[in-house]
Amino acid sequence: MKELLSDVRLAVRQWSNRPVWIGVILLTLATGIGAATSVFSIVDAVVLKPLPFYQPKQLVHIWECGRGDRYQPGETPQFIYARPGSYYDWKAQSSSFQSMSA
Repeated sequence: MKELLSDVRLAVRQWSNRPVWIGVILLTLATGIGAATSVFSIVDAVVLKPLPFYQPKQLVHIWECGRGDRYQPGETPQFIYARPGSYYDWKAQSSSFQSMSA
């Protein structure tokens, strides 16, 4: 135990001689730990946790096409996300879906 305490004292003494270097090391460690925590939080929320829906396999994604565009089988569709007005109209008039969310 005395050797451990002696080693800690020596380390603190050496660190006090180089405060800028220790500051850079601590800043690097803090940035790395913060970045790793952020990435894990995002992956956990997006990939690892299940969707908050009763039956997620029954979800569908709805788009709308631009004015005058028509989808032909075999073509690459040019879909855009639904405008808020269109979404509210679809939600009010829908009888095919249990509920809608945007």
